[in-house]
Amino acid sequence: MGSNLERLREFGNTQVKDFQYQLAIYIYDKGLGGGKFSMSTAVNLFQSAVGVVLVLLADRVAKKLGEDGLL
Repeated sequence: MGSNLERLREFGNTQVKDFQYQLAIYIYDKGLGGGKFSMSTAVNLFQSAVGVVLVLLADRVAKKLGEDGLL
């Protein structure tokens, strides 16, 4: 879920901007760049919640397959 904003900004140019537009750039452009700090915080919180759900889901699948889980 994470993406490196610095790497995306440095290597982004007009030729590849449409193809490498990720969530980190969206948060920066729309939220922080536009002064909408509450919106960028909400998007980051949603991104973190999705990440936690994916980790818990992978843990449950691993336990069902007989492996040791995280929890």
